Amino acid sequence: MAPTVRSARKKHLVHEYDIPARDGSPLRIVYIRCAPDTWSGGEDVIDVYEVPLEELTVL
Repeated sequence: MAPTVRSARKKHLVHEYDIPARDGSPLRIVYIRCAPDTWSGGEDVIDVYEVPLEELTVL
């Protein structure tokens, strides 16, 4: 996941939010809005990732 986000920051709009998950564990939401003309057949394309913060500390 980390390489995907680093790569996306070079040409796309990336937002990251740290929130509690439903069970109370820490969770990071990564929202990537792809730049126009990145994908054919779609004008407004987004990717959303939910990453438990405990996985980020392992990387």
